[in-house]
Amino acid sequence: MAGIFSVMSDLKSMYESCMLCPRECGVNRLSGEKGFCGETSHAKVAAACLHRGEEPPITGDTGSGTVFFSGCTLQCFSCQNSQISRGHLGITVTESELAEIFLSLQKRGAATLNLVTGTQFIPSIANAMYMARKNGLSMPVVWNSSGFEKMETVSLLDDFVDIYLPDLKTLSVKLAEELFCCPEYPGFAAETIKAMAASRPLVWKNDMLNRGIILRHLAIPGHLAQTRECLAWYVENLGDRAILSIMTQYIPLSCENESRSCIQGKITGNEYGQIQEFLEELGIENGYFQELAEDDQWIPDFKLTNPFPGNYATPVWHYSCGFRV
Repeated sequence: MAGIFSVMSDLKSMYESCMLCPRECGVNRLSGEKGFCGETSHAKVAAACLHRGEEPPITGDTGSGTVFFSGCTLQCFSCQNSQISRGHLGITVTESELAEIFLSLQKRGAATLNLVTGTQFIPSIANAMYMARKNGLSMPVVWNSSGFEKMETVSLLDDFVDIYLPDLKTLSVKLAEELFCCPEYPGFAAETIKAMAASRPLVWKNDMLNRGIILRHLAIPGHLAQTRECLAWYVENLGDRAILSIMTQYIPLSCENESRSCIQGKITGNEYGQIQEFLEELGIENGYFQELAEDDQWIPDFKLTNPFPGNYATPVWHYSCGFRV
């Protein structure tokens, strides 16, 4: 076992000239330099909770054990988690401490372990996952990401990840430039998502997903042509090999320190109806279609020990105070 562990530990050398994500900054994060993600080689976590607002097959009755990592390789200009993705709230944790967080979520009854925006820390997460597995971690693991990935990097988690939960934000180079200054996004996301689906055939157990892929798409106000394009891509490339989840929760937020304005407005009732028509036109009958929210109270505030309203989540760990009883 020691030999295996030393191999896992060697993954940390990948921080030395970091090429983990498609940005390929090449900086030495081991020496304290920060990449585009805004983070060094020390894994940083903002919160962990039993989250009841995720898709039903990964949430169950008890909630998905969700771990929110700080920093982001994409950094959308109007991010609902901007306190951690762009503001970098959180504290650094050792790999053994991260493993302890994983195990604590399992002990609290989490249906799955849900790792949110962790691409910038994949070597650390792989080592922590190995430690946690040695100490009894057995629940399905969800890799919850923007879709802006290099599959050769994500494959480092092949032994641990059971369910992929990527976004397909847009297939438009122009919109990707507008939303997150990343015209390369559509190409990387499309290829990586196809590879994820190929590597994870859907496996169900008692209405819960044990293995597979859930593809998320967030509809953007005024850009429903992109939603239709993403749905058509799903039908052509994934079909019944992936679960579709359409989200309508876009909330216009201010773009701090940005020279450009963010897309304003919310999805309207008429736009919601158009998306329903797309689903009928394309013959999509299965999956999840988020109802229009009446307010934005569900937007997390990571400065609070429970970032979500009480009915959405039960806090287990927070950067300001550690584990919650």
